[in-house]
Amino acid sequence: MNNNANVAELSTTSLSTLPAIKVVEIKKSRKSNALADVSVSLSLGSNELGIADFRVLRNKQGQLWVAPPAYSVTVGKAFEYFPVVTLSVVLKRAVDDEILRVFEMWEKSQQSGMPAGVLSGEVAR
Repeated sequence: MNNNANVAELSTTSLSTLPAIKVVEIKKSRKSNALADVSVSLSLGSNELGIADFRVLRNKQGQLWVAPPAYSVTVGKAFEYFPVVTLSVVLKRAVDDEILRVFEMWEKSQQSGMPAGVLSGEVAR
């Protein structure tokens, strides 16, 4: 899919068709390169899908970003990574935005000395 197709998808997809997105768990990551591990729930009507193992990371420029769940396969002496789930461009953007919104609240609560815990937020679409 090229960038023009991505832009077309963004402009023609109605946000009202997206599921409700809820961060159900956020916790400090045990992996040194990740800031947090996140689980989300996507709900559309009475149907719900839980997805675990999103990771919040910070690049060298200080920008936060979300890595989706993935698994690795050894190829010689290297690894190849494959996504566990593939989301549309619009849905991935909405999930990433919600994860980062909740992460920033969680990070502030951790820095202010509040007890460690899970913050949850929901965006109804």
